[in-house]
Amino acid sequence: MSSRKSSLRKKLQKRIKRISSEKRFAKSVKIKRKLLSEASFIQAKKILCYMALPTEVETRSLIQAAWRRGKKIYIPRIVQKEKHMTFYAIHNFSRDVEKGAYGIEEPKVVSSRRGKAGEMDLVIVPGVAFTKSGARLGRGGGYFDRLLKKIPAVKIGVAFREQIVKSLPMKPHDVRMDKVVTDS
Repeated sequence: MSSRKSSLRKKLQKRIKRISSEKRFAKSVKIKRKLLSEASFIQAKKILCYMALPTEVETRSLIQAAWRRGKKIYIPRIVQKEKHMTFYAIHNFSRDVEKGAYGIEEPKVVSSRRGKAGEMDLVIVPGVAFTKSGARLGRGGGYFDRLLKKIPAVKIGVAFREQIVKSLPMKPHDVRMDKVVTDS
């Protein structure tokens, strides 16, 4: 199954890279608008959101919109030695965020801002591919799946319509999304 996942990952990453940065930005704006009107987003007080890589759905403007609505935002930090993620509250990009593992923007470690899994209301999740029913294919490290298993919050996957596929191989440790929001 992992070779099938690996070949799917490569195929979809090529598909995503063919989308121009201008189109990715426009698609991200559509996705942000949809998310802002989601009941689970409106009701959430504490949101765990990822910091996007260049080929992913952009999240900075979503985070800023959440701050304006009084929401507390947390972003993940990779702990490479232990192969897991923790997450911390951020209040300002320039003061609270730094480049971390794999070139991904991460929160600076401030122990008083460390999030607790049971306190999150919503998690915004990236992926390489999703199905309409919520199956998710990540980048292959398993970091998000290990973290998501611990968080009993609503999980929303965000993706460009080019990332939606009919089916994905799922293993018992793979976490299904409650909803997937796209630009279509």
